[in-house]
Amino acid sequence: IQWKRGRSLTYREVTRKQRSKSGRRAGQIRTITRKEKSDSFFHFFSPPEMPKLDDMDEDEADALEEAFDQDYDIAQSFRSHIIPKAVLWFTNEGVEDGMQEMIEEAARAMEQNNEE
Repeated sequence: IQWKRGRSLTYREVTRKQRSKSGRRAGQIRTITRKEKSDSFFHFFSPPEMPKLDDMDEDEADALEEAFDQDYDIAQSFRSHIIPKAVLWFTNEGVEDGMQEMIEEAARAMEQNNEE
């Protein structure tokens, strides 16, 4: 997503004032603006950078694989439950029906994970 300047929901601009302590600019104040990542739903659509396989051990590889599996499950839930009923979700008509289905599916998934 190409956000308009100052309208991004994924990052926020943090402004700090910094005073120079030494040198020819001693005592002068400058303003520093930097972007900080904020919690946002839209980060789901930005894939993480893949580390090189040579640099990671087996535990890191397993953690990365599990993270990708969770992302895939979330994407499948969007695809099968939210997108087909998008208008109903938008108008709050599908919330109760959809929520009940999602709760039941989450319970089944948790039971499967506990059995493994």
